[in-house]
Amino acid sequence: DLDEDLGSTIDQEVARIASTFDPERDFILGHGPEAAPDGFLIAVHGEDRGGETSVEFWTVDPAARGHGIGKALLCEASREAARLGLPSLRVRCLASSASAARVLWDCGFRVAALTNWLFAGRRRECVVFEQRVAGE
Repeated sequence: DLDEDLGSTIDQEVARIASTFDPERDFILGHGPEAAPDGFLIAVHGEDRGGETSVEFWTVDPAARGHGIGKALLCEASREAARLGLPSLRVRCLASSASAARVLWDCGFRVAALTNWLFAGRRRECVVFEQRVAGE
């Protein structure tokens, strides 16, 4: 049911993100052809989180999953965060998504918190992962 709800959720979040997007702290990455990417990632800062940068969206088209696209996007996000001089990068994933958690762990992210997340109109348990990307 998550993939069915994703379209309207993404539209709402992209509008919210666009209003505060800061190219010095935020970035968008895509994988595949620009006209029809098979994966993308959006990382933005949050004033409510002390200005830290977090991945707000990280998704791969269901038909393209299992081919390393999600991992490639996360590795590129880590490099981009380091290039921007950010101290760390955070990513949320649903607690029920063992595959996402495994990819995050494989990319060097570690568990930073457990929390709830309002996603597609429902509260869901999630795990917050963090990776230090620049020396402090």
